[in-house]
Formats: sequence, C-alpha cells, structure tokens
Amino acid sequence: MLFFVVSRWATVTAKAFARGCGRMNDYAFQIVADYRAVLVSSLVSCRAAPLRPSIYSATGLALVMLYKTNPSYDSFVTQLRAAACDLSQVPESVRNRRHEEHVNTLSGDERVHKLRRLSLLFFSILWRDNYPSELQKFSANCKYLKVGWTDLIRDRDSRLVDFGVGGIWLMLQRNMQDYDINELEWQEREPRNIEYSSENKTGIDMI
Repeated sequence: MLFFVVSRWATVTAKAFARGCGRMNDYAFQIVADYRAVLVSSLVSCRAAPLRPSIYSATGLALVMLYKTNPSYDSFVTQLRAAACDLSQVPESVRNRRHEEHVNTLSGDERVHKLRRLSLLFFSILWRDNYPSELQKFSANCKYLKVGWTDLIRDRDSRLVDFGVGGIWLMLQRNMQDYDINELEWQEREPRNIEYSSENKTGIDMI
C-alpha cells in the first residue's frame, strides 16, 4: 500500500513537472519571439530614418556619461587641496588676491564641515550651510531653521559655492585661471611722470 502511494505520488509529480516545464518553455519561446520581432522592427526603422535613432543614442550615451562622471564631495576636496597647493608654490607678490581669498574661504568652510553637496543625478551643486554638520545645537538641527530651496535662491551669491559636472567643479576651475597673475601689482605702483623743461622740449624740437 505504501509502495503504491509513493509510486502514485511520483507519477503525479513527474507529470506536473513535465507540464510546468512545457509551459515554461512555451513562455520563454514567446518572450524570445517578441524580442526578436521588436529587434527586427527597430532595425527596419533605423534603416528607414537613421537620424532619429542616432539622436536618441547620442542623448542616451551623453546622459550615461554625465551620470558616471557626476563629481562627488571627495573630488571637490581633492581639487580644492590641489588649488591650495598650486597657490602655495607661487610667491605672494604675484598671487591673484581674489583667487587666493576664494580658495582660503572654501578651505575654511571645508575645514569646519559647512559645505554641502546636492546631487541632481547628472550634476551636483555645492552650497554653504549655516552650521557645521557635527554641531548639536537646536538651531542647527531644527528642520524649520535649516537652509531650504528658497534660501538657496534668495541668497545664491553667498550660499551657492560651486557647480560640478563631468568630473569638474566649474567655479573652482575658473577661479584658478591666472592664479599666478596679481592684477593689483601694477595698480599699486605709482606711474612715473616725466616732466620736460622748456629748454629740453626746445632741444628735442630742434633735433
């Protein structure tokens, strides 16, 4: 009796397994056929109108590249320290004062952890907070007193620090252009006024 029950259970299980495998095979075959039809249709459409698929492909690749090269906060710190190192290798008399002040301000904010990175998938925005991230103060942790979108827009000149895209922080890179040219160097020097006497002027006219 026990042998009959076991054999009967094995038979039913085998039939159910075979039936399930058959259905899975049919389902897999249907999926492959659908994808094949979509692929053939796409190739025909690309051959008939190649411009549109090219635009779609280029846009997709560009978005993937922007997503992969979206700069992180660590990359900003690395570029900021490299900029500070470049400034330190230039004599103080020829440093660009404006660029040096910008790098020193960012270094101070980064040292006390007041800089925040906002990732927007394809690019990032670096902004300045009111308090360091480790500060356990009521005004620093209250959600009603934290910096919001309206604050970033209204105080964008003092809040927005940098804009990162393609692995580069643009404002930091722009501020490091001509960092070894002191624009005030020539303004600080008094122009030399050469005065000619009437006799010298007469002599020059005679020559």
